[in-house]
Amino acid sequence: MVEDEEPIIIYATFGDMENARLVARRIIEERLGACVNIIPGVTSLYEWEGKIEEQPEMVMVIKSLKGHETSVIGVIEALHSYDEPAIISLPVMGGAVSYLDWAAKQVG
Repeated sequence: MVEDEEPIIIYATFGDMENARLVARRIIEERLGACVNIIPGVTSLYEWEGKIEEQPEMVMVIKSLKGHETSVIGVIEALHSYDEPAIISLPVMGGAVSYLDWAAKQVG
């Protein structure tokens, strides 16, 4: 498999559903991701500007291909409401072949 065609998961967090939906819709409209899950109800703890913060957030999970990674991250950064959004890309090590094939066709 060509590296650009390898499946990836991009993980990001958001502070509000409106911003998360805006980003998710843009990713799908531009065919940069096959599917985006928005999972509400997580609590994030982190240090920011010298103090420990605890905030409700939602997690976004984007199924995409390595070749779209930079573009997906660019969309998130351009539309995200945070100064420093959490964006992490992870390789997919396996899965249902039929699903992975479908996802690749959606963004291919």
